[in-house]
Amino acid sequence: MATNKHKIQLQKRDWAIILLFILMIVTNFWWWGINNVHDSVENDLHNINSRQLLINNQLKTCVNEGTKTCDISSPY
Repeated sequence: MATNKHKIQLQKRDWAIILLFILMIVTNFWWWGINNVHDSVENDLHNINSRQLLINNQLKTCVNEGTKTCDISSPY
């Protein structure tokens, strides 16, 4: 059995496939990063709104009870 040494040469089509594959991976990581930032911002806004709602409820309770000094210090 004779052994032949063949050089593997990549053609333009092969380079195009490799480039598209790398581009697909890069864009997926980019969108993943954007989604992580978006989720983080939504969580922060939800926490802020929850704290503000708690403070508003404390103020309403204080006003309804007629207490002169209202302590609205955040428990956080």
